[in-house]
Amino acid sequence: MSTQNLPASEYGLPPDPPKAVLPGGQPLGDAHYPLPHIQTYAGQTNWSNRSYPYWYDEAVAHSRENAERMRLDPVINACMQLRVYPTALLTSHVDPDDDEDPFQVECAMKAQKLLSNMPGFLFAKRWLLDDGTFKGRSGLQVRWQWVPKKDRLWHLPTGFRPIDGDKLVFAWAENKVGVLVTSAFGAPIERLGTSERGRVYYATPEEREQLIIHEFEPEDVSFYKPTMAGAIHGVGLRGKLYWLWALKTKVWALGMDFLQWFARGLMVYYFKSGNDAHFQEMKAWVEAQDGSSSLFMPWLPGDSGYKPVERFEASTASPQFIQSLVTQYFDDLFKLNILGQTLTSGTASTGLGSGVAQAHQATFENFVKYDATALGETLTRDLLVPFYRVNFPGIPCGRWVLEVDDPNIQQMIENAQALYQMGAAIPEEPLMESAG
Repeated sequence: MSTQNLPASEYGLPPDPPKAVLPGGQPLGDAHYPLPHIQTYAGQTNWSNRSYPYWYDEAVAHSRENAERMRLDPVINACMQLRVYPTALLTSHVDPDDDEDPFQVECAMKAQKLLSNMPGFLFAKRWLLDDGTFKGRSGLQVRWQWVPKKDRLWHLPTGFRPIDGDKLVFAWAENKVGVLVTSAFGAPIERLGTSERGRVYYATPEEREQLIIHEFEPEDVSFYKPTMAGAIHGVGLRGKLYWLWALKTKVWALGMDFLQWFARGLMVYYFKSGNDAHFQEMKAWVEAQDGSSSLFMPWLPGDSGYKPVERFEASTASPQFIQSLVTQYFDDLFKLNILGQTLTSGTASTGLGSGVAQAHQATFENFVKYDATALGETLTRDLLVPFYRVNFPGIPCGRWVLEVDDPNIQQMIENAQALYQMGAAIPEEPLMESAG
């Protein structure tokens, strides 16, 4: 592919100096950030590829295999499910950009009705939250089709296919997203690029509207870590908890070594020092036995208290300490980092009337609200905007809102009664929906 006519942004270079801001003209900074992100580091990597490297978090920077195994940890898996499922199950609605414009309100209500029963959408939301929160980025392919509804055709999503967050490649140029593909993938050469992991297919602007890309907590890393600059497109819990998980696996390995050696006790067999024939005879006899681990110790003639065989029973304090270290220290730290507290995934003494349980529940609800707000922003940008562009051309796009706060039904009814007695018109639909 020729690189002679590529824009400066492809190389992370600053755009041309911005023009003066005029009413109705080009916005401040010519709609660019003042500093190219890739230029804010001590060095640059992937200059020929013009994309952020794969090593954007501590897990993949240390070991790709361990980064994949980490998600299989049953404690991490249970915590991720407990965090993700409540958010994925939330109902949602579409708010108009201008709630005082009757036509925009009508469009928002129609969008909400059409998009509320998309096939496979529950699992799509779970994927975006789970993979995105854990790895820092996740994706979906969306299949759009014309669907007849009453008096017209609607351009609607009819299917979702997940994209692993580690397959996504972000170019230095803004809004340029690619997916790793096989070397045999046939595509126009201008749509293909390379990365340190292989070939990349970059989506066209039209294909970008068929992708939903969820980025979890974008971060800027140290000036001296250019290889991890990709954190600007999201860093998940995997990168933040990796070294804790690595230490946990090391401790578990020590525990397994202890069990292997001492679970059945330790047998010590003494042989005459310097007598190889005695040693070989003793070794053959021990290896023929089925039982505990064994050690061979030389016995010097003349030593008092000689015993041909001696058995040592292991103390239970060491394995109990290792178990408590893993289950009460490491696992509790995972719960605190993923869920913000421990009572939604376990039990503990809280004291009568202490309010500790309520505080833990409130913390967990804040995590759900946080994830719901972030997911709503992603769905607004990558799902609702394409929907509005085709179905409601020229109408400002609404906002996708996940309903995280349960309404106070009794208070709503009392307010409605008071307003009705004052002669106000009361809409029935919100009250009926809130009452189930």
